[in-house]
Amino acid sequence: MGGEITTVQQDEKAMMGLLKEMYGKNLSNLEFKTLIYMARKYDLDPIQHEIWAIRYGNNAATIMTGRDGFLAIAHKSGQFDGMETLAITRDGSEVATCLDAKELAGAICRVWRKDMAHPIVVAVPLHEYNTGKSNWAMMPETMIKKVAESQSLRRAFNISGMYSPEEMDQAEYLPQKTETPKQEAPKEKPVEDPMLEELPEKKRLEILSSTDSLFNQLAHEAETSVETVKLELLQEFFGVESRKQLRYSQCRELYSKLKQRLIEVQNATV
Repeated sequence: MGGEITTVQQDEKAMMGLLKEMYGKNLSNLEFKTLIYMARKYDLDPIQHEIWAIRYGNNAATIMTGRDGFLAIAHKSGQFDGMETLAITRDGSEVATCLDAKELAGAICRVWRKDMAHPIVVAVPLHEYNTGKSNWAMMPETMIKKVAESQSLRRAFNISGMYSPEEMDQAEYLPQKTETPKQEAPKEKPVEDPMLEELPEKKRLEILSSTDSLFNQLAHEAETSVETVKLELLQEFFGVESRKQLRYSQCRELYSKLKQRLIEVQNATV
């Protein structure tokens, strides 16, 4: 019996390694495990490209699915009761198709659930998403309708942590490096929110010990070094490289974020 369990675990590890090689080469171990967790949570298949992760510039990877992925989740819930998507023209009219592209101003989507008396309605303006490039240049109405549908389905079926590529297209064209604007002298921080190093030694050591424990568990799950996990997550959560740069309130937030991330990566390996 023990040998069978070991074989299953080895097969699972080999499969995870193959999936990472094929679909998560540019992802950290934690990002990849988060992708697998989300795939299992929403029953989406990364091999069929129903769910994937993408990184824009130096930012943390974003979990993605298409409009059809959100629609698949809605159907699997058993509560999906229809959807209507219309174009919005510059005069505020809602039409099935905007025949004059110059008059297109946005899109609106209504999603009905069997257990709700009224639809979930989301309207999105074209100017907030249109990059003027690629598919946005060729078929802006199709693209903005997908944005409206993705957002309304996500809201109607309580889907979190995933975005559609149409919603994120503009991120691809954002400059990765910008000049840092001149800032006014920083205002004094409230005394009740001191830096970690300013806390009494007992409290500081308590915080370091509790977060160290979570960092160690995450490093074990990701099969990487503790220092790598610390740097990666501190940059992701707060844009810093050391806990010394955090305030007391941020340390408390860090503990909560680490606990949540540990749950996600552990669930991804179940």
